Amino acid sequence: CTFDRTAVGYCGLDALMDGCTVVVPYANQRCEDPDARAASSCGGQDCAGSFFGPRSACMSTSLTLDGFGGSDAGQTIRSSCYRHRCVSDEELEIETPDGEWHTCSPGKALQAAGFSGAVFCPATSELCGPFVREEVELEALALEKGGSALMPMWAVYLTLAAV
Repeated sequence: CTFDRTAVGYCGLDALMDGCTVVVPYANQRCEDPDARAASSCGGQDCAGSFFGPRSACMSTSLTLDGFGGSDAGQTIRSSCYRHRCVSDEELEIETPDGEWHTCSPGKALQAAGFSGAVFCPATSELCGPFVREEVELEALALEKGGSALMPMWAVYLTLAAV
């Protein structure tokens, strides 16, 4: 996952950061992009039960659709996108592929019907809290002013500045 959990990515080097290793987002796996698609396929279905669209974030997972993955099913940890909501600044909920919402605590393993393995909860502060809430409020305000639901935060600020 990228540092801000907005996309699934791969390890790469960044020349602007003196060659340090960073997670570079895959262009087609940005979590809030409803047109994004997961890389893995299990008989035409997403193996990890990913959700791409609004309020989705990248998380560690070992979920594997039942009937796929052989003896390693549910064992390999990778990244995928799942929908989340902040009940409060300190309480995070994640929706698993079976449509169930679960209260998260850091590192908690959430299981889903029809899958082996689990989705692993990130630190609540990474997705909820005053700074994150401020960004969500700004995005909503930018939408009211004619912005796009998929625009990056810098575009949100430009939209609001133009008003």
